[in-house]
Amino acid sequence: MRHSFENLTDAQLSEYSAVIIPSGYVADGLLWLQAEKIATGELPRISVLMHRAFYNKRIVKGIICHGMLALAPTPYLVRGRNVTTNNNVVYAARNMGANVQVGKDIVVDGTDLVTARAGDLYKEFTEAIVQRILDLN
Repeated sequence: MRHSFENLTDAQLSEYSAVIIPSGYVADGLLWLQAEKIATGELPRISVLMHRAFYNKRIVKGIICHGMLALAPTPYLVRGRNVTTNNNVVYAARNMGANVQVGKDIVVDGTDLVTARAGDLYKEFTEAIVQRILDLN
């Protein structure tokens, strides 16, 4: 049976300690797969899920490298927040209103947002997420 995070109720989603958007071109794929929704102005499922996760401050949000692109349809989620991302995503993140910390490997904003510049920083990224989870519990 195939399970989907998009169908989680708010109560089910709140059982998760973190939601992570991985590096690479996963974000592109998630948005591209939802092209029919983009054409009608409806938000892609990944955007709806992240919107819900961002409004739950007890869920740590982790975004690494190109994963930042998944938030392009919902720029208000990172507007005014400190982030880092891959160099070729910096302008997109700035256009979303994020405060991009260029050259920083890991940026933690508040208690619930951890971003990493590149996929090869997975160890440091994971450690920062685990620390935020421990801090929240």
